[in-house]
Amino acid sequence: MAQYTLDGKEKKIGVLGIYASIKNNSDVVMYGSAMSGIDPAGENVTPIQPGESVVIPSNNDRAVFLLGTGDAAVLSGNKEFNFFKPAPKGGGGSGDGITQQQLNDTLKTYATNTSVDTKLEEYASKDEIPASLPADGGNADTVGGKSAEELIQSNPNLLLNPDFKVNQRGKSEYTGIAYTVDRWRTFDAKSKIQVVNSGIKITTLTAANENENTNPLFQIFDRPVDTYNGKQFTLSLKAINITGPWRACIRFGKSFPSGDYVTATYRTISSEINHWTFTVPDQAVSMRIGIVQYGSDGSAIGDTITIEWIKLELGAVATPFVPPNGAEELLKCQKYCLTLTADICRNYTMNTNSLWFLISTATRLRLSPSASDISKLKVKVYGTGTIYDDFTYQIGVKSYPPAIIVEAKKANHGINTNVGGVLTVPTGMLILSADL
Repeated sequence: MAQYTLDGKEKKIGVLGIYASIKNNSDVVMYGSAMSGIDPAGENVTPIQPGESVVIPSNNDRAVFLLGTGDAAVLSGNKEFNFFKPAPKGGGGSGDGITQQQLNDTLKTYATNTSVDTKLEEYASKDEIPASLPADGGNADTVGGKSAEELIQSNPNLLLNPDFKVNQRGKSEYTGIAYTVDRWRTFDAKSKIQVVNSGIKITTLTAANENENTNPLFQIFDRPVDTYNGKQFTLSLKAINITGPWRACIRFGKSFPSGDYVTATYRTISSEINHWTFTVPDQAVSMRIGIVQYGSDGSAIGDTITIEWIKLELGAVATPFVPPNGAEELLKCQKYCLTLTADICRNYTMNTNSLWFLISTATRLRLSPSASDISKLKVKVYGTGTIYDDFTYQIGVKSYPPAIIVEAKKANHGINTNVGGVLTVPTGMLILSADL
């Protein structure tokens, strides 16, 4: 166990395992995260109350970050156990800690070689060694009934909505230059995107000329990549039902989130699982990952490909794809896109010329959003249902607690302050986009 004293500045703490158990031994709240630049009100930041403890996953550099003042204790391991909350003896604990047996098993990793050798002598004898090895030399593709793939630790996927299940815009088919299923967008109108059970299906509407590509599906990496210059990433994807030539594209730009490109790398997609390793070049500031038809390969109207999932991870090894938790992925996507329907909320204050509405959100939007069709937004009188369609609207973002602030403006609107108004989308859906 390591002890640290925080002085109000963010502190980077190296850990030995995948998870860090952290106990706050001070009398004020601390904050922990796997990412640097801790904002107490930000995403992926865990508050640690005085005297309490939490478990935080470490980042790819095997480190966590703490912000606060006072003393903190840190223990690390490769399982998501809270070492500071062991369950009651007897195996009957129902808390979030570990059982005594689990604690004992973990502590064995710190045993001396002498004690380990002694235990091995107790449980093994020479007559238990088989006379011959199996035909495969003992290198079977399973251990304890688990496949090699199951035994490999999966790295975090750096792409959002990697299996295309989040679809807040609600369409089953997308065409034109626009965002489609959450975080994935098209950069030309030469293809259509269809939402299918296995993922998304891309169909060519206009064949690519020899000196140009079709650009039907891309995700812009959601932060600048200049800190990754010279580092390796691995891109994996699963594709089925392929007709015609298709390639994966990794495009690096000179500015964030897009701009003139530094270089672009293209890799041919084959059926089933593909993976490629690449290095982030110098001068790269932005990166986008996508599927294209490369002009010199040739293409034809009606060419199709179905993509089940895409994974981007740090390092030169492709680890297994793990489907994300749907609720958690929706929450991540709502940083970039939010949909509003029906009656939303009542005003919280007003004057002669304006009403202000506060829409609480599960996560803070990345920036003040644009509206897909602001004319869908209306104010109606609370109780009577009278709808006004001649207000103008200004939309902003509140950081903590996260919310959207809408000011509805109309000179001498006439709504009684004792009654107030309701912000509503009477028909259809209003999409608020803070996408890159």
